[in-house]
Amino acid sequence: MITPNNLQAHFLRGQPWPPEEDRPRLKIYEENLKLWQRKHDEVYPVLRNLYADREKDFNKVIFILNFHKQLSTLWADLLLTEKPVMKAGQETRDARLLPVTPPEQIYLDSLVGRLSLWLKAYAARIDMSRYGAGVAKVYAEEGMPARLQIVTPKNWWPVVGPDGEAVGHVIAWTQDNVTLNVEIHSSGLIQSSKIRLSEGVIKSEPYDIQEIETGYDEPLVFPFLNTVTSDDLLGTDDYQDIDPIVKRLEITFTRTGRTLDAHSEPAFAVPEEALGPKDPTTGERNYNSKRRVFPLEDGAKMPQYITWDGQLKSSFDLIDKALNMLYVVSETCKSAFEPDTLGNAISGKALRMLMMRPLKKSERCKLQFDPMFKQMLEAISILDVKNKVPGAVPLKDIQITWMDGLPDDDYEEAQIDTMKIEGKARSTQGIMRERGFTEDQISQEMSEMQDQIL
Repeated sequence: MITPNNLQAHFLRGQPWPPEEDRPRLKIYEENLKLWQRKHDEVYPVLRNLYADREKDFNKVIFILNFHKQLSTLWADLLLTEKPVMKAGQETRDARLLPVTPPEQIYLDSLVGRLSLWLKAYAARIDMSRYGAGVAKVYAEEGMPARLQIVTPKNWWPVVGPDGEAVGHVIAWTQDNVTLNVEIHSSGLIQSSKIRLSEGVIKSEPYDIQEIETGYDEPLVFPFLNTVTSDDLLGTDDYQDIDPIVKRLEITFTRTGRTLDAHSEPAFAVPEEALGPKDPTTGERNYNSKRRVFPLEDGAKMPQYITWDGQLKSSFDLIDKALNMLYVVSETCKSAFEPDTLGNAISGKALRMLMMRPLKKSERCKLQFDPMFKQMLEAISILDVKNKVPGAVPLKDIQITWMDGLPDDDYEEAQIDTMKIEGKARSTQGIMRERGFTEDQISQEMSEMQDQIL
């Protein structure tokens, strides 16, 4: 663990890099990346051993169930494919009482396009699932707009204070395993340097040392952690819990497929005389495979195919039970991956009931994602103001409405809204604000509705 007291000691000549204590974590990251990339045989060697005698056929017949990738993209889809609504500042009205968009909102909207904000947030959410943490770094050159980068967690080390909280961050990466680039992010300061490496050992003192005062009173590294606890600063990935089940499924599918392949071509059983006349010298029958007619003598048996019953019911039962357990352990459900089984008549409420577990996990993610996301946007705005970026203003009290990523049931929502309005529990304007309408859009809609009545 890197602490403020031993931070510099990690970069002394002769020290290993990465630190020995972090190598198990980095090994898990490496394996999880291979699972994402569909290189399951490199993580589960038993799959390759199933075809040790048929190496050339391995890539053709091995069964890869890439549930890991499907799981990570599911969480990112639920959080971000239905874009959140962000608001900043207070709307005012001009002399004609028309709503005026505040400068904070105009600037916030510009950040979405400039930073490719939702695309990078999507990448961070996938990293949260794959590695347990999605790490974002904010930086800006003097006089330039702030930039946002998603950093792979294998290049990230939190600096842990005495109370167990991260008080800074180290971002370190190598170039050709020779040059180690180091950035130490602390409150208001970034210290960068380079170090020579050889075979994973530091061989030089830091050089090209630079210090940059950021103007922001917190480190400019923002980790989005997945399912954290009081004793876990690195987050928990979604892959390790499901690994044993996925491995069993892939082994069972592969073995079952191999068995079926071995018996997929039926053999042809014929009476001996169907093989053709005997050779007068050897006495053996010479079978001509091109013959399509087999003469039968009196009492001869009819030719027949030899079929095979593999008795694979137990294998298929195991697959069904393992899939059900996979959904339980991953906090998903069959509906999340096979929506075509739901039918066309299912209501929005019924769909959300079926998707209750995935939605609850996505809500837990928002508890981590929301405050860190707001803090990151605030930091970007402070850097932009410092660098005098046109239109930049400090962003405070950002409000984000996160969606659930499921399709809307317009008919059901219209019925509920009508009951609320008729029961005087909500106003039409209030419901429209909840749906993301701006004050200008609400005024226009209400005016048009009034014209229809008149």
